[in-house]
Amino acid sequence: MKPETVEWVAKADADLDTANREVVVTYSPNYDAVCFHAQQCAEKYLKAERVWQRKIIKNPEFQS
Repeated sequence: MKPETVEWVAKADADLDTANREVVVTYSPNYDAVCFHAQQCAEKYLKAERVWQRKIIKNPEFQS
């Protein structure tokens, strides 16, 4: 894998870890944070796929 792809996957994994930690909280879990980090995770995995395939991303929502 390209180094940039590895970086995006690592960032996505970190967001997924954060979402997973918060979703199991028993006292006052922050579900907004779970949703936010899950969404960020998905975007970063998509970005990693695009970088790996060397596709140009024109959508500003997917810019680094």
